[in-house]
Amino acid sequence: FFLVRGRIKIEAGWSGREVERFNALERFAHWLTATSFVLLGLTGLNILYGRYVIKPLIGADAFSTLTLMGKYIHNFLGFAFMVGLVLIVVIWIRENIPDKDDWGWIKKAGGLFTKGSHPPARKFNAGQKMIFWLVVLSGVSLSVSGLALLFPFKIDLFGPTFAVLSLVGFDFPTDLTAM
Repeated sequence: FFLVRGRIKIEAGWSGREVERFNALERFAHWLTATSFVLLGLTGLNILYGRYVIKPLIGADAFSTLTLMGKYIHNFLGFAFMVGLVLIVVIWIRENIPDKDDWGWIKKAGGLFTKGSHPPARKFNAGQKMIFWLVVLSGVSLSVSGLALLFPFKIDLFGPTFAVLSLVGFDFPTDLTAM
């Protein structure tokens, strides 16, 4: 997009004034969530697919060490991700409730495709609000399922679903359980 549209400049020119957009707590919450998400993604991919992709490249011993470290990182960093997620919800939920300005922003695609068009938005525009809700809902889903995997005897989220699948007669080699 940048190659086609180019840099979008300030129409009235630089005023010389700077406005703080996010305070230290907001930046901390953002980077805690983002950094832990990236590390959880990398360690999670290794746990899921590492034996097929990484193990042939680095050997069984190195892969074992890498995966064990990744498992501990994954298990403990999950809590940092959840804390970050709670922080961003508490800090930004008020500004991410859809309002009357959002429909105008969507109709004009944020002014990205037309010069001289800058639709009104408050702290967050409609695109940022959509990303916020996607992150929050996906993050809650990942967190809850991660907790169920970490504590299978305490949190039995999928047991009833597995019981129904086994009862209905899906032809699995064994009955599905939370374990």
